Amino acid sequence: CTDIGGLFFLWATLCILAWISKHAIQNGSLLRLHTSIDYQGNMCGRSPGVEDKMFSYWCMHSNESSINLKYPICVEECPQSNASSHKCYSAMLGLPTLIPDYPSKNLGLSPYCWPKDYALRDQVKDERSQEIGSVFRGILLIPENAWLVFPVTCVSASIMGYLYFKMLEKCVDFVILVFVLAATNLSVICGLLAFYSAYSGTDARGWVVGAGLLLFGCIAIHVLSKSDTQAAIGKAAGCIEAACECINQEFSLLMEPIVSLTIRVTILLYLFAILLLTVTCGDMERLHKHDVRKHIVFSAEESASLGFILFVIFWFMEMSTSMSQYVLAWVSERWYFTPYVNDQKLDWERHAVFKGYFNAIRYHMGSIAFGSFLILTLRPLRIMLHIFDALQAKLCPGHQQQHFRLLRHISKDAYLMLAMCSDSFLRSAKSAEYMRNSSEDFKSITMLNGLQGMFQFGGLLAISLSSGLGTLLFFQLFPIFGPDTKVRDNVIWIAMACSVPIGIGYMTLFDTVGDTILYCWAVQQSRHHYRLSHQRPKSVTGWHGATFLPGFLGDYQGETFEKVNYAPEALRELVLCRTRRGITFPC
Repeated sequence: CTDIGGLFFLWATLCILAWISKHAIQNGSLLRLHTSIDYQGNMCGRSPGVEDKMFSYWCMHSNESSINLKYPICVEECPQSNASSHKCYSAMLGLPTLIPDYPSKNLGLSPYCWPKDYALRDQVKDERSQEIGSVFRGILLIPENAWLVFPVTCVSASIMGYLYFKMLEKCVDFVILVFVLAATNLSVICGLLAFYSAYSGTDARGWVVGAGLLLFGCIAIHVLSKSDTQAAIGKAAGCIEAACECINQEFSLLMEPIVSLTIRVTILLYLFAILLLTVTCGDMERLHKHDVRKHIVFSAEESASLGFILFVIFWFMEMSTSMSQYVLAWVSERWYFTPYVNDQKLDWERHAVFKGYFNAIRYHMGSIAFGSFLILTLRPLRIMLHIFDALQAKLCPGHQQQHFRLLRHISKDAYLMLAMCSDSFLRSAKSAEYMRNSSEDFKSITMLNGLQGMFQFGGLLAISLSSGLGTLLFFQLFPIFGPDTKVRDNVIWIAMACSVPIGIGYMTLFDTVGDTILYCWAVQQSRHHYRLSHQRPKSVTGWHGATFLPGFLGDYQGETFEKVNYAPEALRELVLCRTRRGITFPC
């Protein structure tokens, strides 16, 4: 197991969390957050004298014109008609008095009795929304069977993710070409139209807009016409196409975002429940006399427990992300270095995602825990150093920026090398940084990140819209939510919101696999160049050889690149140092 110290630290954290969980379960109760308080300070269903009164009921004002929300009372059941009455506090008289009831019912979302009359219910919604937020009205419109949108959302997002990756595999060159045409020719045409509009006198701002568009178009044409830029775009497009080929061939990769999201949600729900139970261990007090609002007072031990749980939440979320990145890199690396036989990859591991998770837990849990802890804690410092170096570069152009470089290797790239080298986190991070700085192929990393960012945004938008359309189609086929369009719209928005984490998972899959393909391709390039310069290579010695892929850079016993080819078709010509089929920019 790598980074055994990180594993011990994780076990110590779990032991402390177990002790806090035991204390919270024994002394806390979620009913203390869910239970309402009457105007006398009694907790409905819990305080002495109101143990059998679970519901909170708002009485009418003494003039019976509106509901009095400031002085609720505890009742055994919600009043069903006007025939009954309860003793309620009257602010006008300053004492409790008998006031007739109104028909009400409990909606199941809270312990309150809601009016059946829609005019009175709207009054309650308007006044309550001022206290707890404007989303309160939308929450009340969510039906009880709204959970049915989650499987619909997952299916719609999975289908759209598969189709999107399939489209990129087949048409990435065309998509990039369309984007380049839009960025160059379209901007020039719009600039000329803006000039014409300003010349005609219809829009005086057209001169500025036209000049900006023409300047942008000319700069884009100048940059994209360079051979280095086109070569970098070709490499990036090849990595994207190869990444999509890997995703489409290893079908279990499409399930990894769902598995990762399930792990995150499970961990988050447990920790959030423990957090709420710990909150309820505090002493609840009313803010003021005759005030139904309450606040919680914590002891020093309870405050420390809450802070520890919040840290664990952020750390475990970072750890789940790190594990997902390791698994994706592990599967992609295994797929890439499976040789082609008759243009097909044979004998590569099926359902490798689940094997990747087992490998991560069995061998590298310490490195994942330690690495995620470093990434989480050093992220603010890395951001500040990056901003400081950027400002220093503008103020002192000739000065070298060294501050951010000290921590630049503490990033997700370490997991890419961890999957290849099975080394400790810090040594893998340094190997990744060495590979990035020494390989000429990583000059295209900026272009790859730019193209991936463009496709990630488009993919996230496509997945969200497909989930909304899938839910709307589900409504049309199965009208289980009734004819109310407000309910339908709210559920569709919920479906689109739920698809965002799934879409982010698919785009993270796309980004990680693409970066891993680039690393693997750089390794194959280094191996190919090493073979050309050494007819009988010996084992690589020294620090870099010992840590950075010794099996790939040496000891391959005269293996011929042309006979054993790992690169997909999209990268094959690039690995052989030839020109890739591909993208011609008409600019």
